[in-house]
Amino acid sequence: MLTHCGPFPLTAMPLHKPLTRIVILHWLALPLLFASLASGARIHISSRLDDLLPGIAHWLPQGDVYGLHLLLACCWLVLASAYGTHLWLNRAARPYSTAGRMAPYNRGLIQALRWLLLALLLLGLAIYLAGSAAAGGWLLWAHRWLAFTLLACFILHMVMQAGWTPWTQLRAIVLPRLTWQACVVTLLAILGIGTATWLLRPTWQQATTAVLPVGSIALSETITVDGASTEAAWQQAAARTVETLGVGREQAAIPVTVQALRQGEVMYFRFSWPDPTPSLQHLPLIKTPTGWQIKQRGLNQHDETLYYEDKLAIMFANDAAAAGSGSMQLGHQPVHRAPPHATGRGYHAAQGGGLIDVWHWKAVRTHGFNQLDDSHFGSPYPVVPGDTRYTAGYKSDPLQAGGYTENWAWPGEGNIRPKRLPRDPALLTRFQQAKANDPSVYWGMSWYESMPYDSKDDHYPVGTLMPSVLWKTVFEGDRGDVQAAAQWQQGRWTLEAARGIQSASPFDLDLVDGLYLWVAVFDHAQIRHSYHLRPLRLRFD
Repeated sequence: MLTHCGPFPLTAMPLHKPLTRIVILHWLALPLLFASLASGARIHISSRLDDLLPGIAHWLPQGDVYGLHLLLACCWLVLASAYGTHLWLNRAARPYSTAGRMAPYNRGLIQALRWLLLALLLLGLAIYLAGSAAAGGWLLWAHRWLAFTLLACFILHMVMQAGWTPWTQLRAIVLPRLTWQACVVTLLAILGIGTATWLLRPTWQQATTAVLPVGSIALSETITVDGASTEAAWQQAAARTVETLGVGREQAAIPVTVQALRQGEVMYFRFSWPDPTPSLQHLPLIKTPTGWQIKQRGLNQHDETLYYEDKLAIMFANDAAAAGSGSMQLGHQPVHRAPPHATGRGYHAAQGGGLIDVWHWKAVRTHGFNQLDDSHFGSPYPVVPGDTRYTAGYKSDPLQAGGYTENWAWPGEGNIRPKRLPRDPALLTRFQQAKANDPSVYWGMSWYESMPYDSKDDHYPVGTLMPSVLWKTVFEGDRGDVQAAAQWQQGRWTLEAARGIQSASPFDLDLVDGLYLWVAVFDHAQIRHSYHLRPLRLRFD
């Protein structure tokens, strides 16, 4: 007598071997389908910054959702391979019948589901290889809407199966009697294909990751880090362009061109990207009838998108996992016991106790220092009572002295008290006359050209504008390890950066052959940045 697996009684309808494989594949496909749609919805909400279906966001997966989505894609590949093997083994058999008067429509729906799944897999592969911004974002758009279509077809298929399929046939799928032999053979085949796929993953990753050649130049050559890039070495250096995709409803593509050179123990980088309007205002202060206020349109949610400087982030990691080595932790509360994210988009944090080296160029706040703001992603830090903003694993490297500060003690939606006023009121004249996006006016003032705020000195008329950025001196300590300078010319930012190849800091990574690199553009935005899934890999020539 045949034994059976599962809690169902022996009176359930027995299945022959080919149909047994179909039933197993059905039950494996169901959780994959729901998990894929849920992770895709989370990515959609995070990148588009809207609620696709209001009310479901809190039920969607959180954390490294990009990694989860790619893992599920690999599982679909394994399942599709198993299904293809089944079709080949059963190629001589007649197709299974679907009884009932809706049978022709249901068979057509099943064919549509097969083709939709195949199209989604192929589109997903194209997006993975070419980038989310490929074809102007149309591949991503098609992938998204095919997923919605698949869900609609699946629901219709379930309704038709439940409403018009005879119970004896439906029971064979819902309450199957599966022999141990068929279960073991089918599951071992799937496990074998899955293991092979997982073992080949590093080879596939290595073969498909774009390479950034790092040329070597003689010690006698001079590279001036000024953002001008006039040296012959830059004209001859190999360049790679990364297509990053912006966030929001428009999701505009922003291509970033990257070059790298090494000279002895120093590494140079050059980054260039289009930006028709340089944004050099950073949360300016305005005098109102009731006092000074911050000009802002989202600062209270830590999501300013109007009065903010341009920025560029460069990330280095030893692992090539998608989306910044898995550092994009999506969701309203992806970090356990941490406060919910103000926008619901998520945090940045390294996984497994790792470290991601982050260089953060800020058009206004680091202007004149000839430095980047050296930072890192680590494990999520504990919540500090009184902090205005929780940033999970994102922290600046240790600072001994120098840097910049904001010209307020505590930000707010109403009146604020400035820390300092200019010693000479004429210092503010250029800001009153500056036009929007004026590339010559950086909205900051020196700490040493200002004095502590005193209401007796505050005789400025209503409508006066004052920078909120106070420049001190250059960063001293780990935070000032990276030399940098940028220029905006003819609709493009060009940033040059230099750092020693080796670093003694526990918050930095050595710039070695095989290191992975990502870039992210902030177009006058506090936290909204473009992104790309797959990195560039440094290769020393």
